[in-house]
Amino acid sequence: MNTRNSFWSSLLLIASQARTMKVKSVLVVDDEIEILEIWMEVIANLGHTVYTARNGDAAVDIIKEIDLDLIITDMQMPGSDGMTILKYLVTLEERPKIIISSGHIQDSNLMVDYKVEKLIRKPFDLVVEMKYINSLLSEE
Repeated sequence: MNTRNSFWSSLLLIASQARTMKVKSVLVVDDEIEILEIWMEVIANLGHTVYTARNGDAAVDIIKEIDLDLIITDMQMPGSDGMTILKYLVTLEERPKIIISSGHIQDSNLMVDYKVEKLIRKPFDLVVEMKYINSLLSEE
């Protein structure tokens, strides 16, 4: 089986497992349209509702309006960045789980200081990360 078929087979298997769980709300924040589109398609195929934002301020506006289960955010974006999101989240009593997806992380303390679930370094293996996200979203 070639790599492309293996990828889609893995994705379909993860999606079939995800369909048995409650629909979750996921916010993806990235300034790169291609990255947003990839996350949107894959998470939607897992049966979840996906919201997107292109910077930290837009993400905070969505967080204020929607009860989210997970946020996947880039850290370096023009204008307001991922730190805008993290700083807002620490002010909340209840907050969604958070994953940082970035090619440029300098501060390894982010995971502890802001209770980040996982750091995904770009470029990433989409199948591996979707398995993790599926597992994370299946936790109640």
